[in-house]
Amino acid sequence: MKKALLALAMLGSIGAATNAQAYAYAYAFDQVSNLSMLPDISTPGISILTPVSNNSSALACLNSTCVTTGGPGIHDAPPALVGTMTPAYLNNSYGTHEANATAFSLADADITSTAGFMSSARNFAEAKLISNSSANGSAGNSSIQSIQFTVGATGGILNFSFNAAPLLRAFVTSGSEIPTAAQAALSASINIVGDLSNPLGSRGIVFNWAPDGIVGAVSSGTNIVGGVETKDSFTLNTSVTATTAAPTPADYLPIQCPVAAPCFAAHTSTLVAGLYTLNVVMNEQDNVLLVPEPGSILLLGIGLAGLGGVTRRRSISPTLPA
Repeated sequence: MKKALLALAMLGSIGAATNAQAYAYAYAFDQVSNLSMLPDISTPGISILTPVSNNSSALACLNSTCVTTGGPGIHDAPPALVGTMTPAYLNNSYGTHEANATAFSLADADITSTAGFMSSARNFAEAKLISNSSANGSAGNSSIQSIQFTVGATGGILNFSFNAAPLLRAFVTSGSEIPTAAQAALSASINIVGDLSNPLGSRGIVFNWAPDGIVGAVSSGTNIVGGVETKDSFTLNTSVTATTAAPTPADYLPIQCPVAAPCFAAHTSTLVAGLYTLNVVMNEQDNVLLVPEPGSILLLGIGLAGLGGVTRRRSISPTLPA
C-alpha cells in the first residue's frame, strides 16, 4: 500500500464527512516491509530453528463492548469491528472511514511471510464517536512473530533492516464539549530473549530495539540495548492527540522509505553460545472520549423533564456523561 494514497485518503476523508454533529476520530496505521534478519557473515555460528510462531490479532471496543479476533498461529487476523460500517468493511482494506455516519471501532492486522519468516506486517486501528454516543471507544491490535535460533561456541551477530510506513491521525470537531479527546499511537520493536538454560549474562532480554528516530549505540540513551543502530530515519514509537482545546487534525506522516534503501538498520552485539528467541512486535492503538455538544445536553435535559412530568410516580435517575 502506497503511503501517498493513504495520505490522500486521510485528507480527503475530512471533506467527505457530512455529519454535522460533533465527533472525535482516531486512526493509526503502520506497515513494516522488506524485513531482513540475517546472521553476520563474519560470525557463522547462528542457526535459525523452525517452526516460526506467528500471532496476528485484532481488538476493537466501543461502549464497553469488545471484539477480539486472530491469535497464535494466525497470519491474517479477521477484522475486529464494533458498530456499523457503510459500506461494509472488507478484510485488509487499510484506509480511513471518517465519513462513516455512525460510531464504530475497528482493527485489522496481517503478516506476510517469505520462506517461513515475516517479510512484512500491516496493522491498523480506527475509532469514531459522535455526539449521540456519549462513551469511550478504543481499538488496538498487534502482529508478533517469534523465531528461535541457536548460537554456536564462537558466538554470533544478527543484522536487521526494514522499511516502515506509519500514518497517525487524531481529530476532534470544533464545538465539542470538554473533555472530548482522540489519540492515535503506534509502537514497534525487535527483541531477543536468552533462554534460561543459557550461561549467566545471556538470559532474559539481551537485545531490544524500538526505533525512535535517533541513531545511537549501546548506552547512548537511544532506544536500543545490546546492539548498534546504523539507520533510524524516524520514530516508530509515538502518538498524536487532538482535544477540544486543539481540534485541528494532529497527523504523523514521516518520509517515505525508498524501496532499495531501508530506513532502519541495526545489528546485535556478539551473542554468546546458547538458545534465543527473537520477537518482532507491532502495535497500533487509538482511544476516543467524547461528550455531547451543549445543544445535545440541553435537549437531553428537556426530554428528561418532559418524561418526569408524564411519569410522576416513577423515580428517574439519568446517567449523564462524566
